Amino acid sequence: MIDLHPAVVHIMAGTNDVAENSGAERDGDIERAIASMVELALAHRIKVIVASIPPAKDFPWHPGLNPAPRIVRLNQWLKSYAPTMHIAYLDYWPALATDDAGMKPEVSQDGVHPNSEGYRRMLDSKVADINNVSDGPFAGAVTAALYLAEFVAPTTKWMHIDTYAWNGRPQPGRPEGGEALAFRALLAFVTDWAKTAVPKIITKKPAPRLAPRRPPSARLRRR
Repeated sequence: MIDLHPAVVHIMAGTNDVAENSGAERDGDIERAIASMVELALAHRIKVIVASIPPAKDFPWHPGLNPAPRIVRLNQWLKSYAPTMHIAYLDYWPALATDDAGMKPEVSQDGVHPNSEGYRRMLDSKVADINNVSDGPFAGAVTAALYLAEFVAPTTKWMHIDTYAWNGRPQPGRPEGGEALAFRALLAFVTDWAKTAVPKIITKKPAPRLAPRRPPSARLRRR
């Protein structure tokens, strides 16, 4: 990550550790691992946003660990740790958690990983109808698609293709900055596919712009 020279990094870590995917770990081990990531980022002048560990009452692939109390305890540490490092703490629990520290069933299929509704709630705004990005530094492929979906008629078939279009550092023939990575290959694929697609997907007239499907109570907020 550091070699990409980002301006900001969003750190959401801890689920795999609590689930003991690589073996049992103590809370202190997890805290030190997160603190190490934060300190490395700050040492390289990268702004840090540290996020709460998402809620979970159990892990389907490792049942019986009763992770909820431990996640609550680690999140309390994260919330207190962030101000000491002068970094932002992003709490996803109001959008995702039940009263008993589990994942809301409507936002996850397995009780651990957010589904599209879970990611959509990350776009909710207190001052506008919708944010055009999540609270992290990048929109993300999922949240970007969910934002676009607000402006597409439910009957319209569409696809969102997300590609990373930035060189974090200069390389031979590839200067630092914006670059449309893989766009020529993608264009060639879509062009060939469109020749046989039925009905035709290429139109001479632009599609009409639609307002968000949610009631317009406030202007969109750009971050």
